Amino acid sequence: MANGALSQQPDAPGVISLIFGVVGLVILVFGCLLSCIGGFFLYPVALLLSVVGLGLGLGAKGNLRVAGITLNALVLLPAVIMLIMMVLIGISGAATDAANGFP
Repeated sequence: MANGALSQQPDAPGVISLIFGVVGLVILVFGCLLSCIGGFFLYPVALLLSVVGLGLGLGAKGNLRVAGITLNALVLLPAVIMLIMMVLIGISGAATDAANGFP
């Protein structure tokens, strides 16, 4: 029975990595839907969750390792892009306001 399916140990880092990936994905979708309200708060949270999940995914084993790394990388890429876009829009808006004489 040592080689059977019952003797396999659960892969806690892999499961936790998937949980972080799914929560990061949900927060990323909320950030896209509420971009003018909570974008500056939600994108960094999604970025942080996907980085933590990616780190945990690297410590996982087998199929959960591949799934955790893939999911968290797919959340990380748009989170970084959207955060950069929000920062650039904020900078350009502030520069435009300053050029027009607004405080």
